[in-house]
Amino acid sequence: MGTNTSNVGIYIPADGETLYGPSFAAGMLNIDQHDHSGLPNKGVPLSGSALANFSVTYQKLNANVVTPNGGLAVSSVTQNSLQVTGILSSVFSLGSGASTGFLFKSGPNTAILTPGSGSTGWLQWSTQAINTVVAANSGSFAIAGALQILTLPTSPPDGTSCGFVCPMNFPLQVTPSGSSLIYIGATVCSTGGNFSSTNIGDSLILVSYNSNWYSINTIGNWSKT
Repeated sequence: MGTNTSNVGIYIPADGETLYGPSFAAGMLNIDQHDHSGLPNKGVPLSGSALANFSVTYQKLNANVVTPNGGLAVSSVTQNSLQVTGILSSVFSLGSGASTGFLFKSGPNTAILTPGSGSTGWLQWSTQAINTVVAANSGSFAIAGALQILTLPTSPPDGTSCGFVCPMNFPLQVTPSGSSLIYIGATVCSTGGNFSSTNIGDSLILVSYNSNWYSINTIGNWSKT
C-alpha cells in the first residue's frame, strides 16, 4: 500500500500497486484546492522568505491587521495608511468629531490636532486689518497698514498653533495673553511683553505648551519687549 504526503496529501503508490486511482485523484484535488494554510492537505504555510520585499500591497491586507478585536486597520480612504480601530480607538477616546489630524500626548490626556478647514497646511489663514485676539490654530496676514497688535488666545490647550506673516512694511506685535510667555529659541519676552517684527516678509509660527508659546518656525528679525 502506498503513502500520502504530509502537507498536501498526494497519494504515492507502492511499487507494483495498480488500484490507486481514487486515492491519486483525491491527491490531485488537494493540489487544485490548496491555499498554503497548512495540514492536513492545504500545503506548507508561506514563510517570510516566500514573499519578495514590498510585494504585499494595502489592497491585500485584511480589514484588521492586528487582532479581531480591534487595533490598527487599513484605511479604506487613503492608500497605504492605517487607522485606529476598536480597543485603541476607545483608549484614545477621540470622539466622533475628531476623525482627522495628528495625535499628541499631554500628561494623562491624548488629544488630536486637526487641520484648518479649507486652508493650506495645518492653520486656517486669513487677513487681519485691526488689532484683535487671533483664533486658535489660525494663521494671520497683518494688513492694517500701520503698527498692528495681534494677541494670542487665552489658556490654549497644549499643541495649539498660531501663525503670523507681515506682508506689508509695517511693524507687527505678537502679544501673549495674561501671564503667558513667548519663546523664540532661548529668547523669551517678559511678562506682558511681546515680540515685534521689523521687516516685510517676517513670519512666525508658534505652538503652545503649558500655557506658554514656543516658536517652531521663525523668518526675519523679531525683537522682544
